[in-house]
Amino acid sequence: MDKILRIGTFLAFTSGLLLLGKGIVNPLDIFMILLALFSIIKNPTASILFLKKNREYYVIASAFLFSISLSFFGAQDKIEVLKNLFQISAYILLIPLTFTINRDITEDAKLAFILISVVFFLYSFPLFCTQKPVRLSIFGIHPNALGFIFSLFALLSLKNLPVFLFFSFLSSLTFSRASLLALSLSLLSLSILERKPRVIPLAFLPILLTAFMPSLIQIYKNSNVCKNTKGFLPSPSPTDIRLVRIYDFDRVRLIEASLKMFFKNPITGVGLGNFNLAARNMCKNGELDKAQCSASLPQRDAHNFIFGFLSETGIVGLLFFLIFWGFLFKLLISSGDSLGTSVFILSTFMSLLHPPIFFTRFMGPLVWYIILKDKLKISSYEGSGKV
Repeated sequence: MDKILRIGTFLAFTSGLLLLGKGIVNPLDIFMILLALFSIIKNPTASILFLKKNREYYVIASAFLFSISLSFFGAQDKIEVLKNLFQISAYILLIPLTFTINRDITEDAKLAFILISVVFFLYSFPLFCTQKPVRLSIFGIHPNALGFIFSLFALLSLKNLPVFLFFSFLSSLTFSRASLLALSLSLLSLSILERKPRVIPLAFLPILLTAFMPSLIQIYKNSNVCKNTKGFLPSPSPTDIRLVRIYDFDRVRLIEASLKMFFKNPITGVGLGNFNLAARNMCKNGELDKAQCSASLPQRDAHNFIFGFLSETGIVGLLFFLIFWGFLFKLLISSGDSLGTSVFILSTFMSLLHPPIFFTRFMGPLVWYIILKDKLKISSYEGSGKV
């Protein structure tokens, strides 16, 4: 069983990364859900006791899921609501059941990602030899997705300084502002929670790396390494590698569009996952101006969890989300798990500036596993034991 878990985690995680940019169901999602179902089938009595012992968690989680299911009534694409609801429900209700398995799959996933990150690095780094600047991206995976995953594993590898530096370096190469700021914020939180001032300098390292990265890339481009690899390079499209911009007007317009959607249906919203469809209809009817349509139509969501959730699920969904979020934060703080709390902060901050990775994007099930691991009560009577 131990070997099966290790191989399964490795395959699910590596193939999941390769498929992340292709819009295909992530194998990690399937793997985690299958683990939970295996736990139920292996020992249904223990699973029932697990649900009973963690009644408070499941009551609040169910209330949250019910609140966002109400968006079904205001949605044009009701299948999209059901699809998103199923995915979120699977994470929230099933993944905790994987705790009955006597193995921390985070360590297996971390090993898998170290290996595949080396491949990413070796394949992508020659692209910085090209004339126009590029961000670290590979196999069609968006740099922000990579940035979040690199930041997550930098945080998880904090006790291993070389691995932490490697992931921080890769995260800085993506030039994902949200990822770098989220990593810094989560490291600062960790230093406060664990009362370790020595972590504070590490919190500013990713930002410093990125601030100096354009100069470092220029030095690298002028090196003999680049001269020897130019004949083998693909032709990537140029991208913006600036770290800080005062305003990002497209983000502001997405928020404006979200608020207009909210005021159209303030109670239950336009439907979970229906942002793009609602934007198209509002543009067609002249309810959004040209700039708002230009910003909204290429996007599948509002690029901001709070405003996106408000527009898609209304005030009911947002209210119950905040209750559920508060419960999780209290659970993490009271458990004394500073690393889990820091991962929670990292994911939450990313969700404020990007799609809802907290639930459904960029290794969502693994994040859910990490923040709830060891927080819920597991039955310990004879026969319920570990799988």
